[in-house]
Amino acid sequence: MFNVLPLNQIRDEDSPLYGQSIINLARLIRLSFPVPHGLVITPPDAELKKAIKRFQTTNPEIFEQNFKIIKDEFLNIPVPVLLTEHLRYQSIDADKLWQGLLTNWLEEMRSVLWRLGYEIALTQPLSAQPVIFTGPIATFGQAYHDKELDKVLITIDKGGLSVDQETEIEELVRRANRKLFLPQVYDWIVESPGKDLKIVKLSPFTDNLEKVSSDYKSTNKIKLKDLPKVKTAYKVWADLSGTLTVNPNLDGIFISGDQIPNFDELVFKLVETGKSFKHLPLIFKLSPNPKLTSLQAEAYAFCKHKQDLANLELVIPAVRSVKELSEVKQLLSAKNINRRGNKFWLEIATPENILNMSDYLESGLDGIILKLDQLAVQIGCQIGDFRPVIKMVQQVIPILHTHKLPFLTTGILSWNSDLLQFFIDQGGSGVIADLPNSYFLPEYINFLETRTFKKRVNSDSKE
Repeated sequence: MFNVLPLNQIRDEDSPLYGQSIINLARLIRLSFPVPHGLVITPPDAELKKAIKRFQTTNPEIFEQNFKIIKDEFLNIPVPVLLTEHLRYQSIDADKLWQGLLTNWLEEMRSVLWRLGYEIALTQPLSAQPVIFTGPIATFGQAYHDKELDKVLITIDKGGLSVDQETEIEELVRRANRKLFLPQVYDWIVESPGKDLKIVKLSPFTDNLEKVSSDYKSTNKIKLKDLPKVKTAYKVWADLSGTLTVNPNLDGIFISGDQIPNFDELVFKLVETGKSFKHLPLIFKLSPNPKLTSLQAEAYAFCKHKQDLANLELVIPAVRSVKELSEVKQLLSAKNINRRGNKFWLEIATPENILNMSDYLESGLDGIILKLDQLAVQIGCQIGDFRPVIKMVQQVIPILHTHKLPFLTTGILSWNSDLLQFFIDQGGSGVIADLPNSYFLPEYINFLETRTFKKRVNSDSKE
C-alpha cells in the first residue's frame, strides 16, 4: 500500500513495513544523531502485483513481452498528491523522483520474478525507499568499525576530510553501534566546506565476515547465499568498487579508482580481491583525476609485480584524443607499466572515441569498455530512444571483431533489455553491473541468448 511518512516518524514497530535499515536510521534521529530530514515512501505494490498476476505465465519469452506492457502501465501511475504535498518546500522535481522510484520498484520485482518465481514475487513486499534531503554534497563516503582491529575504517568516495572530521566520524560510528547493538556500515556526507557531517544511510555489517588482516593476507567479505551458476557467452562483471559484499558466481570483477583514492586502501582492495578470485580477471580503472592517476598507477604496479596478481588488468579512463592516450601511456611506462605483461583496456565515452577507434587501436589496446550512459548524453538521446547509441556503436563493432578485442558495456543503459539484446546479438563480451544486478543478470542473459539461438535456428530451417 502506498504511503509517505517523514523519516523521523518511523518507529521500531514499523520494521516489517519499512525494513531494519530505515528503522535504524529513524532511531538515530530520535537519539539526536546528525541525520538529515527525509521521507520514506512505500510502493504501490498492489497495482504492480495485480498486473503481474494478470499476465502470469511460465514462458520466459511471453513474460518479457508482457513485462513491457506492465512497465508502460506502471510508469503511467500519476504522482500521488501526498508525495507532492511533502515535496512542496523542497527543490525536487516530483515527476522525476516518482518515475525513478517506479523504475526501481519495477526492476526489483523483475529481479525477484527471474530469480525466485511468481509464487514468491507475488507475496514478497517491495522495498520502501528513503528520500533524504541534502544540499550540494562536497564530500561523501562510508565508515564501519572493524572489531578485530578495534578501529573505524573510513573510505572517501569524493572530496577530503580534516583530522577533526575523521575523529568525528570515528566517534559517531562507535557511539551509533552501541545504540543500535549490531554493527553497521554508515554512509556519511559533508554538504559543503564548513558544514556539519551527516549520516544518510545504514546497511548491516554482518558477523559472518572473513576478517581483515593488515598484511593483505585475507579479505573482508559478507557471505551471501550461493546461487546456481548460470553459464552464458555474454559475461557479467561485478563492480565491487564500493562494497564489501561478494557474489560467488562471477565471470569477472571491476574496481574503479574513483571510489578508493587512498593508496593503502586501494592496494588492500586490489590484493585481497585478486587473491580471493585468482580464477577471475580483475580489471582496475585508474581515476581520471590527474592528482590521483600517478599514485594509483604505483598502487597497480605494486599489486601486479610485488604481489604477483597475474589476473590484474588496467583500465585507462576515457580520454579526448589519441594524443591524450599516448600521454597516459607515457606516464604508465615511466612506472614500468607497459603491454609486456599487462593488459590495457580503454573507456569509450565520446563520439570522437568512436569515430577514431582505428587510431586508438593502433596505439595498442587489449579491450574496450563502452560507457553507454555518457555516449547517450553526448549524442543527445531522448529518454527511451536509444537508437542513436546503437547506430553509433554499430560503426565500431566490426573493427573490434577484426582486431579480436573484447568489449564490455557499463552504465545503467547496459541493463536495458533492448540494448542488452543488441550487444548479445553483436557478439559483445559482457556487461559491468552493480552487485544486486550481478545476481539476476546471468539468468536473464541466458534467456536472451537462448531466444537468439532459437531465432537463428528457425531462420536457417526456413532457408
